[in-house]
Amino acid sequence: MLIEQLTQIKFRKENWKFIDFRIDIPAKGKGSDAINLHTQYSNPVAEFTCEGITACGAGFTLGKGNDLICEAAKQIIDMYDGFTLSELAKNKECVYDFLANPDQIRWLSPNAGVQYQAVGLIINTLFDYLSRLNQKPLWQLLTQIKSESLNDFFGSYVNVSKMISKHDPIKTQVATESLQENIQNLCTNGLPTYHTTWIGTNAEDLLREINEIVDSKGIRLFKIKIGPDIQVFLDKIDFLQKYLSSDIQLAVDANQTLSLQIAQSYMVELNKRNVKWLEEPFAPDNILLFDELVKFKKSNDIQVEIVTGENCPSPHIAMALMNIGIDRFQADPCRMMGMVDILLVCELASRYNVPITPHAGGSCLDELSAHISFYNQAKYGSSATFSNSLLENVGFCSKLLNSPAIVKDGRIQAPAHFGLLGDFKNEVKCKFKDYREGITWEKL
Repeated sequence: MLIEQLTQIKFRKENWKFIDFRIDIPAKGKGSDAINLHTQYSNPVAEFTCEGITACGAGFTLGKGNDLICEAAKQIIDMYDGFTLSELAKNKECVYDFLANPDQIRWLSPNAGVQYQAVGLIINTLFDYLSRLNQKPLWQLLTQIKSESLNDFFGSYVNVSKMISKHDPIKTQVATESLQENIQNLCTNGLPTYHTTWIGTNAEDLLREINEIVDSKGIRLFKIKIGPDIQVFLDKIDFLQKYLSSDIQLAVDANQTLSLQIAQSYMVELNKRNVKWLEEPFAPDNILLFDELVKFKKSNDIQVEIVTGENCPSPHIAMALMNIGIDRFQADPCRMMGMVDILLVCELASRYNVPITPHAGGSCLDELSAHISFYNQAKYGSSATFSNSLLENVGFCSKLLNSPAIVKDGRIQAPAHFGLLGDFKNEVKCKFKDYREGITWEKL
């Protein structure tokens, strides 16, 4: 039903508005890491009005380039004007093939890039609309999609995976009775979450921050940003582990700044310290380096997990990473082609038995990513696997939204509002202007 509704929405360019929304964050402050010392968390925002419902969708960037996604989305909507996806895709094998390859624009970077994220912004906005129309939280609505509808939508798109084709159709999901039990369990108990800290924070302030989050949110897993200078960051980890309660666990995130040799050295040292994972040692498309690191881990009996995915450009790269043996995949709701590619990635992860641990933390991501975890666990999980979902949460941008992510006793509550994102607060929305008129700024 949902897929059919999606493909029958008629595009009218006058029903769409795009906003270049950015948040002014000081350098080396919140959001900082080894490769991005100065981030300005930003969202290309789309508003879509149809049948008296105004939906709100968001992408995510670190500032510059936010306007490029808005421009690409505007161009795509202009091309689609007057048509439905079903009509537009009639000369393609399937709707997904049409979405992944917009005429002429795909030459810039097939299955990736600005235009790919722009389509994701459009799809996320339409999903927000359909969630409001059907009056169900999106994660619950997505679980109702029949396998047959997904197969028709994705077709035998061989470039995605031979595992997902008409020769090996999408079918992995729990029985209806178990699905309802999962949904009830998730609504009652939520899912475990972890907290991310920033590279611009010194060890003493990190210790203070972690203890405050433990007291206020009950979180027990914390991610520490690291860089290539191994000893500097090992000293920071040693300091934290010396003074933190023994039940607090650490993970680390290198934000794509390591060489293979440094990553291997980190794996050995992190293993001695019982650190849970090493995140993004390399860019996600560097499959060969990830393959080498996975082999190194196995040959040295290292328990530290190798994880990546937040910057993954497409399901093809996601599948390759899972195939070589990464330990968990950090799907992002605004990378790839938004939530439509999330459906594919969750299916792939279930077949490769790779936990989905969504990337969040940025503006709107805490809220958007929750739908990934709750959908994935409802459809593919069981109560025994819920503890491994580990949704990221930071929360400092959530105050801008009407339905912020809520964490209590170390668990994030299931999204209960209709829509994907929900909406920005009125005091934020009143500042919105068309991206062609300039940037809409917000201060924390």
